[in-house]
Amino acid sequence: IVKNMDEKKQLLCMRIMLVFFIVISVVLALDPPAFIAQLMGISWGALAGAFLAPFVYGLYWKGVTKAAVETVAENTSDGIIAPLFYMAIGGPVLMFFYKGVNTMDSMVGYKNEKYLNFGRYAAKFDDVMNFIPARLCGWLMILASMFLKMDWKNAKKIFVRDRFNHASPNSAQTEAVMAGALRIQLAGDAWYFGKRYEKPIIGDALRPVEIEDIPRANRLLYATAIVSLIIFSVIRLLLQFLL
Repeated sequence: IVKNMDEKKQLLCMRIMLVFFIVISVVLALDPPAFIAQLMGISWGALAGAFLAPFVYGLYWKGVTKAAVETVAENTSDGIIAPLFYMAIGGPVLMFFYKGVNTMDSMVGYKNEKYLNFGRYAAKFDDVMNFIPARLCGWLMILASMFLKMDWKNAKKIFVRDRFNHASPNSAQTEAVMAGALRIQLAGDAWYFGKRYEKPIIGDALRPVEIEDIPRANRLLYATAIVSLIIFSVIRLLLQFLL
């Protein structure tokens, strides 16, 4: 860095740099390397996302928020409680076996007319493996909502009433608790791959859905994870001691 440079030298440096960047731009435009094209694609994607994502979210924020809360509720069981449950009763081997089944359901367990039977067995086996953990998770979420000073009484009420309002025997178990604890209504009709599916609602709309319901759902997930970790750790220690 040159200090105390006079204005003429500053202007000359600016002109040289300007010509340099123009030449570089022309060369890249005439014969762009592959990595430059990739960088341009990433930059345009990032720019479009920065402008379009808030716009699209603003149009569909209510549906997006409900979907996010439902996802958190379901994954509280699939991603945390069920692995801890199988770890507690069967150790790492049973836990990894469960995660294998659960991953197969996530990868190939979707319904569509062309591949209806492709993932059927993975989906059904996942339903069997999650049958007990999902119900345990419902009660553990109710317990966690007490510690968070959420509406645990309403969570219990909606859990008992609406825990079967889903095509899956397990998904509504945790969604019902989440809806009751947050005092909102979840589920209902949804679109998948351009096709509308009619679904029953879960919970009562005691208040409108808010964007803040996403971090509230996350807090309930974390609290449930902590409570479950303590309980299942004690169970694992007892089983090791007794066996």
